[in-house]
Amino acid sequence: MPASQCLTEETIAELVEGRLEPERFESAERHVSECARCMRLVDEAGGALSSSGSPSGPPSAGAFPAPLAAGAHVGRYEIIEPVGAGGMGRVYSARDPVLDRRVALKLLHPHAATDELETRLLREAKAMARLSHPEVITVHDAGRYADQLFIAMEFVEGRTLRQWLAQKRRPWREVLAVFLRAGRGLARAHEAGIIHRDFKPDNVLVGDDGRVRVTDFGLARAVQSPEAAPEDAPAPPLGEETTIEATLTRTGTLLGTPAYMAPEQHAGAPADERSDIYAFCVALYEGVYGERPFPGPGMAALVAQKRDGAVRTPKDERGVPRRLRRAILQGLRPSAVERYPSMPALLDALERGSRAPRAWIAAGAFAGLVAAGAAAWGARALHHDPPAGSGSATAAAAPRECATHRDCVQSHPGAPFACRASDGTCVAMASEDCTPMFEPGDLESKDTVWLGAMFPVKGPAYGKINMEGVDMARAELAHETSVLSGSNASLHVRPIALVGCDDSVDARRAATHLVDDIGVPAILGFANGKELTELAGSLLIQRHVLSIATITSSPLVLRLPQPADLPRMIWRTNYSVEAAADATAALLPAAIEPKTGAARTRVTLVRDDISYVLPFAQRLYGALRFNGKSAVDNGDDYKEVLFGDTGTREGLGRAAADVIRDRPTLVVVIGQAEKVVPTVREVEARWPASTPRPVYVIVEDTSAILAPLMGKTLDRRRVFAISSASMPARTAHFVLRFNMLHPGEATETINPGGSYDAFYMAAYAALALGDRAVTGPAMAASIPRTLPPGRPIETGSTDVFAALTALSRGENIDLSGTSGDMDFDPVTGDWSPDFTLLCPAVDREGHVTKDVESGVVYAAKTRTVQGTMRCP
Repeated sequence: MPASQCLTEETIAELVEGRLEPERFESAERHVSECARCMRLVDEAGGALSSSGSPSGPPSAGAFPAPLAAGAHVGRYEIIEPVGAGGMGRVYSARDPVLDRRVALKLLHPHAATDELETRLLREAKAMARLSHPEVITVHDAGRYADQLFIAMEFVEGRTLRQWLAQKRRPWREVLAVFLRAGRGLARAHEAGIIHRDFKPDNVLVGDDGRVRVTDFGLARAVQSPEAAPEDAPAPPLGEETTIEATLTRTGTLLGTPAYMAPEQHAGAPADERSDIYAFCVALYEGVYGERPFPGPGMAALVAQKRDGAVRTPKDERGVPRRLRRAILQGLRPSAVERYPSMPALLDALERGSRAPRAWIAAGAFAGLVAAGAAAWGARALHHDPPAGSGSATAAAAPRECATHRDCVQSHPGAPFACRASDGTCVAMASEDCTPMFEPGDLESKDTVWLGAMFPVKGPAYGKINMEGVDMARAELAHETSVLSGSNASLHVRPIALVGCDDSVDARRAATHLVDDIGVPAILGFANGKELTELAGSLLIQRHVLSIATITSSPLVLRLPQPADLPRMIWRTNYSVEAAADATAALLPAAIEPKTGAARTRVTLVRDDISYVLPFAQRLYGALRFNGKSAVDNGDDYKEVLFGDTGTREGLGRAAADVIRDRPTLVVVIGQAEKVVPTVREVEARWPASTPRPVYVIVEDTSAILAPLMGKTLDRRRVFAISSASMPARTAHFVLRFNMLHPGEATETINPGGSYDAFYMAAYAALALGDRAVTGPAMAASIPRTLPPGRPIETGSTDVFAALTALSRGENIDLSGTSGDMDFDPVTGDWSPDFTLLCPAVDREGHVTKDVESGVVYAAKTRTVQGTMRCP
């Protein structure tokens, strides 16, 4: 906002002293909330009043920069147009040419570039980058442009919550539904240890896609930060902040927007979750009633009303239930300890407050009996006391809230709820870990099948991309089968919907919500083999839930004991690490050893000493042949080296020395990229100049992970990778379609094809049951109906109708996926895809950007190596 539009010194003084008339107060207060310069003046004026009784003079401020023109570049981002401005900076619509996507670019004004404000902006980027939740804005990047800091965020087509509320008068239920979604985002921030400190309708975006996102964590701070102090540091005095940012929240600093600030914030005390709860309830009150709970006028009156808890009675009740009003008012208590202890507790109270009390339901039923001439019977039934010993506790128990998911949808309009079969209670499908993914009609349909998906969405990048792959398959199937809805459809097809959960924080909590609250018959995904074996062994198999692993290649997951009275309850669309070992053992002597030209080959396997990798090492050692003989007969020419502590120079040095000691010709590496890359870098740095350098073979990853080393110390012709083979046309087209939805996220070697295929596998297993109950064992028993012999069907939308026709006739289908035939062994639940040898590819500038298939493939069914090497 230009300085010429800022508040005058006289207006600031009147605001601070409470002398502004009502019509000027709200306008001035809103301006202060958006203008860092005026907020700083109000802050200093308030501090000056407390010490001298009169406001201080305005500090000097630099000029506000002119908006950047279209086509200007901020780092790699190309400006499209400005979309908003505030006291701290401007927000632009921009294009990211690398990932070919639109972003929102926020730049801090140079005049505001104090150390404190720069710290806040960077803290905003870090705070939001740590959050991965549908109701929290996604941060992509942060950096510096000239003398300005910037952050790049996802661009949301839509409007702020304030603008959404101002468009028209909205029913309280519609308003509450949007606030509940924003509240879930705020709850996720609290779970991550982040306090927003400035929650208000302006900091919530309502997208045209219907999603609600909490944004602008610029005033947020981390709580209980692990970096706050050394472990042996003395505890701070009671009441003092324990975070590294404590100096940024010193007493007397005005942070946040006055109308929404909690009383303790006005007093200069540290904010916590309950301060955000207060701000949330101020905004919700304003949303449902159309006016704020504390009218002022003036700062002094505003603070006094909050301190006294003097909430005004709304001019228009708007039909808001009294129970809901009471729930909101508890969040507006002056004392933080009297509010809700957490956002989930508040959200639960709001949801309960929006429902009709059971007493009203009973009264309505009773009135119906009276109208039917059964008043006397109804009265006796309502007042009947069961005799002692007749199970009075059961007889007096509260009636079940629901019998089907549809009952819960009708009692919670606009929000996805499920009927928990164990006690007939409606429970929210969304949780701190989980988000429902569905089409609008899925909630109302009485026979929708809800499946679960678990991926580390908030962890490594592959977690998010796999969840997106599953949801892509769900949306495709929903779109194709939408024409089969209604009573006149030629074939009845049940809707298939998802509840996707992040398992990077608490996998058991997420799984328990899926199993016990929602009652899903099947879960697909899982972050790793350890997680799946623990959950399946102690929860999923016991609850008769089908598991489909899509990421882990640990052989242990399919070796868990299976109950004799159940079909196989664990399957996998990914391959086993033992299959990768067979492929490696075949490809090394056939394709790579001849390329080295060495008279005598030495092989060193570099790996972790963990249960997941050990089966690979054992299988490789038993199957590998080089120098014309087995690994056993090669004696000391075969070695295994464990990764050291890659986080320390000593650990890296020891691992590199162990590798170099035997001067290997081939170094086979299996492990996470964060261990592989520094280890190879250290080996290359220490390798003796007079000795031929080794060839590296990366297993279960891309050769491009070593791109930072190639062209410097590492010749790309000495790097290969072994991964499951793609079906060139099908995989390429799948990646093309996926990247249309999620630009630049997938490649032909790194994509969520296994998870995408798993959804179709599970969906067809459920749909094959027709009108029978969809349970985990029933789905597991119908999976063999997707195996040959049968009608050839590919995953994806093209063959949906053909698959449904065949299954409805009792026929089998032969399902194949994006990267293989998916011909599972019904006894083991596993399959063995072909594997390909990959090599690095370069762009026009000669930089390694990805890998390509070399032309050499290991055919799993025949156990032979086929093709000719044609690396670029």
